[in-house]
Amino acid sequence: MFLEACWHGLLARLSGAAELIGGGYSDGRAQAELAGAVGAYAQLIPVTTRYEEETSLPEVIDQVRRARAEGVRWHEYASADDQARLGEVAATGFAYVDAIGISARARGAVELRALSAPVAGPWLYCSFLAAGGGVGGELRYDASVIDSDGAAEIAARFSILLAGAAADPEQPVARL
Repeated sequence: MFLEACWHGLLARLSGAAELIGGGYSDGRAQAELAGAVGAYAQLIPVTTRYEEETSLPEVIDQVRRARAEGVRWHEYASADDQARLGEVAATGFAYVDAIGISARARGAVELRALSAPVAGPWLYCSFLAAGGGVGGELRYDASVIDSDGAAEIAARFSILLAGAAADPEQPVARL
């Protein structure tokens, strides 16, 4: 929740938006019977956050938590058309995977990766993998929408925001 809230906070700051709709990936295994099932069940769910000048990071974390809970509650009923519409509305995506026992490719850094061609869904996608005692991040972007310098700037600003949030998580997002 901390990483996703920081991601939303960064995007809200960069865009100046008072409301941000991002796509959060859900593993699609809300039912206990699916916990060990093989197959691709992941779906994009809407994660909406709202900002005022004094909105604190804990408030954003709470907004992300509530939006994810609501999205997971209803994601089983989403059709392919619903998913496509969400992919059009949510320009950004976020995912976090806790993969205990798997070696992380990168630790403590966000790796940039350009998508070779425009794809359906978010054009800017941040994902994290927690494994092997570390957390690695990847920022994927559609090179037809943003260039590599712009993506590198977003990654650098995200790193700065994360450091500020870790040092003083109670301060307003606008000051991180």
